[in-house]
Amino acid sequence: MSGPPNHFGALFRASARLGPPLRPNEEVIAAYRRLVGGHAARVLLLGMTAALAEIGAEVDAVDSNEAAIARAWPGDTGRRRAHKGDWLALPFPAHRFTAAVGDGALNSLGTIRNYPALFEELERVLEPGGLIVTRVYARPAACEAVATVAQTAMAGEIPVFNALKWRLAMALVAEAGEPDIEVRRIKEAFDRLFPDRAALAAAARWEIEDIDTIDIYAGSRAIYSFPTLAEVRAAVPASLGRMRVVPAGTYPLAERCPLIVLRRKASG
Repeated sequence: MSGPPNHFGALFRASARLGPPLRPNEEVIAAYRRLVGGHAARVLLLGMTAALAEIGAEVDAVDSNEAAIARAWPGDTGRRRAHKGDWLALPFPAHRFTAAVGDGALNSLGTIRNYPALFEELERVLEPGGLIVTRVYARPAACEAVATVAQTAMAGEIPVFNALKWRLAMALVAEAGEPDIEVRRIKEAFDRLFPDRAALAAAARWEIEDIDTIDIYAGSRAIYSFPTLAEVRAAVPASLGRMRVVPAGTYPLAERCPLIVLRRKASG
């Protein structure tokens, strides 16, 4: 992910507690590898997802956040390199890559209005026939209400706290009618809904240390987006063809975190 240094620096410090759906597990990584397949010669990685650092024979990873590069990247080698840069103005020539991958890259782009520009830039740096594979945190077209999320959590029916974060965020944007949300608003809504963290921990059977990771969002300037799949499709240019949606994983909330696959036209 790319964004304000304080927010993402805190995220990486807490990474040991940020498992699925916030981070890809082994079954998701296996799905990436399967989908990239024969396009793994030269891969662009959006963000510092260490689990994808070996996704290609050559990997160039890009993030605008120096804290992310310093804390999350496993280090440069002859096969992989990290670059500080803007995803909307990538520091590479046209047709450089055989594939581009990212994990939650669209969601951390700042606003859904940047989606078309990112797809245009990825199309530029991909060779004809190149692939885009990225996991998207997609809210359901008919999303649950915020109050329902709270009731479900207190009933002990959400297996992990990280799933609550995304369910709450998706419910908030659905009620607002706007897919973008300031991360701090997720924390503010959480505090209103769950003023007693000890009671929540007991009811949901979560560790209090996991619940406390919500404090990373306090005062954050970062903006996430939680689009429907229809909203993602609407941002894809015709030149990238039909968007494939590939379910991946069995972790809690995996049904809202599919991989999407796009292919650049084989000519042009």
